[in-house]
Amino acid sequence: MPAYPLFLLLGAVSALFVGMIDPIIAVYYVQVVGLGPLQLVLLGTVVEVSQLLFEVPTGVVADLYSRRLSVIIGVLLVGACFVVQGLVPVVAAIALAEVLRGIGATFNSGALEAWIADEIGEDRAAGAYLRYAQTRQLGALAGTVAGVALAGVALGLPVLIGGVGMLVLGVFLVFAMPERNFVSSRQDDREGAGGGPEGAPARRRRRLGGLRDAAATFLRGLEEVRSRPLLGTLMALWLVFALSTEGLDRLWEAHLLTGFQFPTAGGFSPVFWFGAINVAFMLLSVGANEVARRRVDLTDDAAVARSLFLISVLRIAGVVLFGLTVGFGLAVFGYITTEVMRRVTQPLFVGWVNRHVEPRTRATLLSMGGTVDAIGQLTGGPMIGLVGQLLSLRAAMVAVGLTLVPALPLLNRARRQAEQGAGQKAV
Repeated sequence: MPAYPLFLLLGAVSALFVGMIDPIIAVYYVQVVGLGPLQLVLLGTVVEVSQLLFEVPTGVVADLYSRRLSVIIGVLLVGACFVVQGLVPVVAAIALAEVLRGIGATFNSGALEAWIADEIGEDRAAGAYLRYAQTRQLGALAGTVAGVALAGVALGLPVLIGGVGMLVLGVFLVFAMPERNFVSSRQDDREGAGGGPEGAPARRRRRLGGLRDAAATFLRGLEEVRSRPLLGTLMALWLVFALSTEGLDRLWEAHLLTGFQFPTAGGFSPVFWFGAINVAFMLLSVGANEVARRRVDLTDDAAVARSLFLISVLRIAGVVLFGLTVGFGLAVFGYITTEVMRRVTQPLFVGWVNRHVEPRTRATLLSMGGTVDAIGQLTGGPMIGLVGQLLSLRAAMVAVGLTLVPALPLLNRARRQAEQGAGQKAV
């Protein structure tokens, strides 16, 4: 298949299968596997630690060998994770499967974005990330409906079907996913040094020097961050954005349940309202990403920085409103606002980073960003949770907003750096 439609298809279908699982997986863990609260928290930690450990190494593999191969391995590992969980509802098997899930996510992270940028070009990729986010929201919405329906038959059924679907998707990618423009960072180095065709001794040295090549690719990525001030600022922004996400994701339901009286009209349960809130921000995210795709000049760093500044202000205002208001309707409005803006932030930001990395180390640099993201979530989640435990969930939601405030001066700094860089190029 052509790269761009395959990219969108991958986003929609993978979100469909994972979306079958996400709404019911916690219930499955409790009611079928028999996990307690501590075990549930530790499972999340297992995934985060796996991603932290493997994020950069798998990015280096993608830059050295094949981004296509890295994506396919990632999809297959995630599929294997859910098949194991659906077939073997035992704590040890679940924990092992979650390790597979974390590693699979790292094979996809960075490699997928780098692959599509190679295939269609960096400028087109910036818009493709926004369209990809839209297709994922629509796929997740369809998956949520299907997963809830399948769970009515058996709780483990959507887990198993979603896992099998991901495995089938991985096999499909083996035959359908192109890779026409990839240049290995090792090959790039050899050509840059004026090397010609390799003989047997050179091939033997190349095989024995795999670890050396991986280390060189990683160090080259670090050097890029060190030598480019804008790239360093973007990595700092990546950390700030990550600090707020884990605390909000873990505590927003608890805040609504303990702090508000749910509407009684219609006799709907809180489960219904949570589902309606998720559907609402998924649909609104599709529209918000379309507005960003049409209105923001994705090739202009200063325009992207200004847009992300406004989006970040709305995210902060939304989550602070969510924390402070006493009305259910206003709280839901605040939460949906911050979630929609968050889902516009990610593709805009990744597209911006992508335009400032060398193609030969693109997956490595994006994976470094994934590592920064994992560090931010592992740091910010417990920090926000501690605020909620010692003070209140309202205070925790306000703290989420405060963790985002440093993004504003960093975005101003990035805008100035981008404008200075553009001025130097013009001269």
